[in-house]
Amino acid sequence: MIKIPLDKVEAIEPKRIKVNIGGVIFRGTLNDTKTALEILKVIPFQSRGEVWGQEIYFYVPIRLENEVPVTGVKLGDIAYWPEGHALCLFLGPTPLSSSTSTLVAGAPVTVVGKLECSLGDFRKIRQFVVKIEKDTLPQK
Repeated sequence: MIKIPLDKVEAIEPKRIKVNIGGVIFRGTLNDTKTALEILKVIPFQSRGEVWGQEIYFYVPIRLENEVPVTGVKLGDIAYWPEGHALCLFLGPTPLSSSTSTLVAGAPVTVVGKLECSLGDFRKIRQFVVKIEKDTLPQK
């Protein structure tokens, strides 16, 4: 795996993605961060998801530094966690969250996009194999 310095990555326009978690489909948009661009370059891919509260995180084949590190996230945020080389999908509270409106990541992450989801969607998921691909359907 190649480590790419953030200053060597170009910004892009937001891009639509489709995330299939055990047959439950979510649609979302990646933002224009340099980290999101690198994620787009490796899509499509599949990974085994792990669960921490109502956060699902899974390996992504990139290695980058935190671009804009935060620990406070929102429902539906898609974030890159450099320490785990993982994408994190925040579908509800984590063990560190004090409420459903204030979600807390376990370590600093860079938010790279947003999923269209609702509180409670996490309970629909029974298997945690995650498939990510570019979405060909137009945005609502």
